[in-house]
Amino acid sequence: MTSEVLRAGARGEPVRDLQMRLASAGFASKDPSGVYAVETENSVRQFQESRRIRVDGICGPQTWASLVESGRVLGDRLLSQHRPMLRGDDVLLLQRRLNALGFDAGREDGIFGPDTAAGLLDFQRNAGVSADGVVGPSTIESLDRLGEQPGASVAAVREREALRQATREITGQVVFLATAPELSLLGGVIERHLVNMGVSVIADHNGTDDHTL
Repeated sequence: MTSEVLRAGARGEPVRDLQMRLASAGFASKDPSGVYAVETENSVRQFQESRRIRVDGICGPQTWASLVESGRVLGDRLLSQHRPMLRGDDVLLLQRRLNALGFDAGREDGIFGPDTAAGLLDFQRNAGVSADGVVGPSTIESLDRLGEQPGASVAAVREREALRQATREITGQVVFLATAPELSLLGGVIERHLVNMGVSVIADHNGTDDHTL
């Protein structure tokens, strides 16, 4: 889009681009015509109201910037604290995920400020990823892994990460597993689970006198 302000009566590719972005954001119903008519003006007004922008039906720099930000999803770019502060729907989703897990990211406003940075660092430290304050692939992977689970919380994140680290430590180890005959079925389940974790198991499912081992 050019730096021009778009309003009712405008025509051309900039208007078509505006209409397509409005449609992607859920604020248009017809195919882009390239004509800034009543429907486009109403869509702009609805979008402005949803973003708490001055509602005038005119697409100026602020409205256009908000439209561009509305098209971002988490993972489109690296997120961190900057001046000027990063804005967008990807930041909003990050804030929602952090807050849902109990890591205080502050107000869910789509602005990456100090509160969001603090919540992110707290999450990274507890999730076992590099606490660099940058939302990159590893942080998003951890959010996906931990944040999508029912009942997720700060305590749950810490517990799951501790279990994951413990699993890493036991991988490659040799474990002697002895169970009494009446518990052989349970012993088999435990053995398979350990093998799946990468543990070498020496099993004795007929053991009755553990003190002789």
